[in-house]
Amino acid sequence: MPQVVKTDGQREEYSRKKLETSFTRALHKRPVEQETVDAAIDRIEQGLLLGGERALKSRSIGEMVMLELKGLDQVGYIRFASVYKSFSDVEDFRDVIREVRKDAKSDAKSEGKAEAKAEAKIETKPDPKNDPNVPFSLD
Repeated sequence: MPQVVKTDGQREEYSRKKLETSFTRALHKRPVEQETVDAAIDRIEQGLLLGGERALKSRSIGEMVMLELKGLDQVGYIRFASVYKSFSDVEDFRDVIREVRKDAKSDAKSEGKAEAKAEAKIETKPDPKNDPNVPFSLD
C-alpha cells in the first residue's frame, strides 16, 4: 500500500484500521451492514492499489471515503463531511444537505428514466388470432 501524506506534510503508513474507524464514526447507529462497509473499504483499497502511487495525499483518501459514504447513507455522509470539511456553522450543514437532496432527486430521475427505457424495450408478441399478417386461422 502507498504511504499517506498528511496535510502537514508528514508521512505515515496506510492503515485500514483508520478507514474502518472513519466509517464506524460516520455510521454510528445507522442501518448499514458491516459487510457493506467492508465492501466500501475494499473498493477504496482497490482504487489506491490501481493508482500505483507510492504516496497519496490524505485528502484523496478522504474524498474516496466521502464518495462511498454518499452512496451508503446520507446521514453518515453528512457526519463525515462535517468533520472532513471542518464545518464552522449551520450554513455549512445546510449546503451539504441541499447537495444531498439535489443528488437524491437527480438519482431518482435517472432511475425513472432507466425504468421507462427498460419498459419500452419489452416487446409484446401479437395475438395471432387478431394479426392480419397471419394468412391462416389457428382455430
